[in-house]
Amino acid sequence: MTPTCLVVVYGLNAATAGCVAPRYIQVRVCASKSFLYCEGMRSSLAHVDPALDAAFAALADPVRRRLVNRLAAGAATVKELAEPFALTPQAISHHVAVLRRAGLVDQSRDGTRRPCRLNVRELDRLSTWIDDQRREWNDRLDALEAHLEHSKEGQ
Repeated sequence: MTPTCLVVVYGLNAATAGCVAPRYIQVRVCASKSFLYCEGMRSSLAHVDPALDAAFAALADPVRRRLVNRLAAGAATVKELAEPFALTPQAISHHVAVLRRAGLVDQSRDGTRRPCRLNVRELDRLSTWIDDQRREWNDRLDALEAHLEHSKEGQ
């Protein structure tokens, strides 16, 4: 049996919100799975940031997340970063290169050493983006909750 979609539209009062009212649509994929979609989300998708995409893609790998955690304690060479892993220094060097291309890690020369350091500015940018998303979703959910409460009172 193929999944069917049941769409229910909830309109919010634009006059009380002081802006264009988002329209919430509940999409039911099957009997046990549904999700809430807000039409206003389409506008936020227009602001794609390739640097954010690259950073989140780099952090999708658990080895690279552990490298970032290690570098939070201070600078380290690829050899030092490879010690706790069952990976070759060449494999760790590849992971460091991915983090470097994503702007999360800087590597400098110190004589024959090439220590790696976290790029704190880029991590702050990721944190700011996450905080903005959290705030936006909290606002959306608060508006939906207020609408549902208002709908209950009207019945």
